[in-house]
Amino acid sequence: MYHSKNKEAWINSLPVSGKTGTLTSLCPGTALEGRIHAKSGTIAGTKNFAGYIDMPNGDTWVFAILINSAPGKAKKIQNVIQQYLLDVYKNHQ
Repeated sequence: MYHSKNKEAWINSLPVSGKTGTLTSLCPGTALEGRIHAKSGTIAGTKNFAGYIDMPNGDTWVFAILINSAPGKAKKIQNVIQQYLLDVYKNHQ
């Protein structure tokens, strides 16, 4: 979809980190707020995110993080994913 003629509509349909939909609680107040467009998924012991990260140099990274059978609550799992995304982002600015 990213390379299709419908790219803009596709990206605009996705929630935005720290701002909209299911990504409102992902990376608010961080360097990634507003830079991630992704879908999320949650079910007992599972937390998933897949989408795009807008990098400062204009590149767009595609990512998918799938966590299955993780101990703890979904919010705790999300915090680990958020920290990972922030670490990757900060190391590749």
